[in-house]
Amino acid sequence: MHAWEQWKKTFAERLGDVLVRSISPEEILVPQNPEHGDFAFGCFKLAKERGQSPAAIAQDLAAHLRLDHTDFAEVAAVGPYVNVRLETRDAVHRVVRDIETAEDAYVQGVSKPGKIVLEYANPNTHKELHVGHLRNIVLGVALVRTMQAAGYPVVPIGFLNDVGSNVGKTLWYLVQSEGEDVRTFDETALERVLHKILPERRTGNELGRLYTEATRAVEADETRKEDVSFVQQQLEAHTPAWEQLWRETRRWCIDEMAQIFADLGVTVERQYFESDLLDRSHEVVRDLLAKGIAKESEGAVIVDLEEEKLGVVVLRKQDGTLLYSAKDLALAEWKRAEYPDMTASWVLVDMRQSLYFRQLGSILKKLGIVSPVEAIVYELVTLPEGAMSSRKGNIVTFQQLRDTVLAYAREEVVKRHPEWHEGKVAHTAWAIAIAGMKFGMVKQDPDKVFTFDLAQQLAFDGATGPYIQYAATRMGSILRKAESQGVRVTDGELSRAATHPTEKALALQLAKLPSVVAQSGAERKPALVAHWALETAQAANAFYRDVPVLEGEIGSQVARLRLCRATRRALEKALFLLGIPLPDEM
Repeated sequence: MHAWEQWKKTFAERLGDVLVRSISPEEILVPQNPEHGDFAFGCFKLAKERGQSPAAIAQDLAAHLRLDHTDFAEVAAVGPYVNVRLETRDAVHRVVRDIETAEDAYVQGVSKPGKIVLEYANPNTHKELHVGHLRNIVLGVALVRTMQAAGYPVVPIGFLNDVGSNVGKTLWYLVQSEGEDVRTFDETALERVLHKILPERRTGNELGRLYTEATRAVEADETRKEDVSFVQQQLEAHTPAWEQLWRETRRWCIDEMAQIFADLGVTVERQYFESDLLDRSHEVVRDLLAKGIAKESEGAVIVDLEEEKLGVVVLRKQDGTLLYSAKDLALAEWKRAEYPDMTASWVLVDMRQSLYFRQLGSILKKLGIVSPVEAIVYELVTLPEGAMSSRKGNIVTFQQLRDTVLAYAREEVVKRHPEWHEGKVAHTAWAIAIAGMKFGMVKQDPDKVFTFDLAQQLAFDGATGPYIQYAATRMGSILRKAESQGVRVTDGELSRAATHPTEKALALQLAKLPSVVAQSGAERKPALVAHWALETAQAANAFYRDVPVLEGEIGSQVARLRLCRATRRALEKALFLLGIPLPDEM
């Protein structure tokens, strides 16, 4: 048991000894004012049971509470609370020892039973990735890592939408803009089209531009919808020329996404593709019709959920092409077959899809799927001037954001370290850029709209990822300086030399991390780890400011250096859980 849980447990047990009743560690609080103590117990419930004032009960408890053989040094009644204060030397010693002993296992929770399949990082191909997609990826990476650290059996998977209606629209516009007739498009025309597309145009961003132009063209002349529908039908029928064009343009997007996913720390155990589900999706629609769950309506196939106040779900359009709902049903079936021990199926999506996934869950229950998909939702990402839309073209692409932040980070690194070689500059700038892009999104609660302000994201002080990175690298620089001066930081019995309040405050922050990770996993809130990291960076900087680490006797130096090392390790672990790398220096 780590120090934080042990302290709460010990305090609860000592209170129980006095009260002759069981006190849960969950009843132990942290005072809002640190001057009152390190842990507190409120006497309100006891006062109601006994008909006494909570302040009087607190006074009585404080007078009888025994602190012998504990890390507590003082007990006092503060109004209706009984507060205890840890002895600084023992507290710092205990926390540093825990981190040194446990190392990577410091935050690892007890393994939970079952298997949770979490689907995230699901952008469409034939579009550019923008900062709206970034929130899904950032939250997904942090959610997977924090929940796995908390002991939850999370299996991350991906589902790329590579044959949706946007694809048909994009390919229609590409072919006709190159002077070809979509109705007579064949392998010869395909060769002409691909020959005209220069290598620099073979990107997701270029396809996203074409999609925006296609949308505007269809809105200006609705008769063009027939051609778009024709292209979509050809894709679902696997017509050779259209299939080859789709595969080639899809490759541009997937290659691009793979690099972006690698930069952002995306790892999935299984990657599904919408195109792999097409044939089975048509079968699912026929099965739903045969079972009476679906019905035909004006040439389309729908599921009527009006009695459940969930509206109507369209599975197949009048032109015979499928919508996402049919493919998601086939995907749910496939996941169940590949993960028979799955106890939950989650998908990370933005708030606008909440109703859709309630509809999907209702249909899955009708099909007898016992673990329907549960949507974990987050709010939209907007720009200061309003919501983004690929259809309208008013987006900040991931590449634009990355290049801007990377250039700024590189400039700052070179300014501070003109002597560094190119490799070190590039890696450090990349790590800082990732922190600058990710931290703001993961720190904010997902149920709040995130307004992406480029100036704020580029701020390298205050409540930012680079601020936390800097606090951790500062601890590392102190350790390197000590080593250069011949001071060895060895494990073993830690000299109980800590006496300064900021040493204790920092140690208490480090002690909280396992509990914060456990709570983050249980509540599916990586933001809790982000806030811990920010508070710990502030405590580390206060420690650095107030404590002369490399001065005094060798015992004091080693004790403080080990606190530095423990702080760097804990911050590095927290940043990893958030998907943020830590450079060696900044």
